[in-house]
Amino acid sequence: MSAKSAFFIDVDNTLLDNDHIKDEIKISLVKVFGQKDADHFWHHYNGFRDYQKYIDFPKIIRGYCHELHGDKCRMEFMQVFNSIEFKHALYPKVPEVLKYLKSIGLVNLFTEGDLVYQKRKVEESGLKSLVDKVYLFDHKMDHLEEVIEDFADARIVFIEDRADYLGKIKSLHPEIFIIHITQGHYAKIKGENFKTINLKFKKVADLLTLKIHQIAVKGKYD
Repeated sequence: MSAKSAFFIDVDNTLLDNDHIKDEIKISLVKVFGQKDADHFWHHYNGFRDYQKYIDFPKIIRGYCHELHGDKCRMEFMQVFNSIEFKHALYPKVPEVLKYLKSIGLVNLFTEGDLVYQKRKVEESGLKSLVDKVYLFDHKMDHLEEVIEDFADARIVFIEDRADYLGKIKSLHPEIFIIHITQGHYAKIKGENFKTINLKFKKVADLLTLKIHQIAVKGKYD
């Protein structure tokens, strides 16, 4: 596949505000389970996040409910999650940003998590309809090579809130252009080759100021 530019954009904390989603869940959990069980769930959540370094709500729910409540708990939890309005969790200007990037090149989502829950987020938020392709995996960095192999002739750009992921990409492929969006829980985690990040923006809406000459790599594509 040939294109002048190919963008690979993360979803959680880059395009979707996970803190907004978490706040919605907090309110619903207290209503359904009461404050004590809700607090216990967030303790379980924090332990999973600190160990795994990412969030997978369905997996967290399965572990929590197995520990305390069983099948009825899982059904009640999924009712809570099914009520989330993911469109309301989009960061400001996301549709405009994706439309603008599509005017420059191909735009792909590069995301990870529970395949069912993450698919729901991408579809119900409207993100799927705004991009050219969705790459969704349990652990996306394990699939980096297969994702980029069809874009050998493109100017590849990865946009992500996690500097550790960007650092790994840069260490494997120094020619890839990486953009760090410094918003969300993981934005301050440092990774390999942290200093080699090409551009930083405080919020995703700032990508509307991105110019094509900023992502050019002299001598590689010309």
